[in-house]
Amino acid sequence: MSRYLFFLPGGMKEYVSTTIVKFAKGLLFLKNWRQTTWVSAHTMFLWLAMGISNIFVFYAFGFHLPIYASYVLLVVVSILILIPSSPGFIGVYHYGVLLTLQVFGVEEHDARACAIVLHAAQFIPITLMGFYYTYKEGLSLKQLEKGALEEDANSGG
Repeated sequence: MSRYLFFLPGGMKEYVSTTIVKFAKGLLFLKNWRQTTWVSAHTMFLWLAMGISNIFVFYAFGFHLPIYASYVLLVVVSILILIPSSPGFIGVYHYGVLLTLQVFGVEEHDARACAIVLHAAQFIPITLMGFYYTYKEGLSLKQLEKGALEEDANSGG
């Protein structure tokens, strides 16, 4: 792979190469059509559920937006959270919501308030569920961190 990354400096070449290999390993499930179907169905269900949860928050704020606005918001936020940011996507998430809602005619101060509520409504339950299942499996955050560091060391990253 290094020959394709000839233009990068040594350390950067190794980092990019390792990242590409990890990404490729993550796509191995695509070889199995059952796993691919299962992952695709879960993904569609999650997007549908998140879109519906957005709509309820819109209604709570008295926004009378078309249903597709909720899904436009999901796409915009999903793209923006790819930008390296703070833990929990604080900032980029809120900017994505603000940007999207303003396109649909929502006032800035209302959009900012809605961004905070939307973020909390999606972040807090998922985080609590993660803690619950971590506890249920008899794991600790320290163990997970140690395992991740070991895996990273073994993969050369």
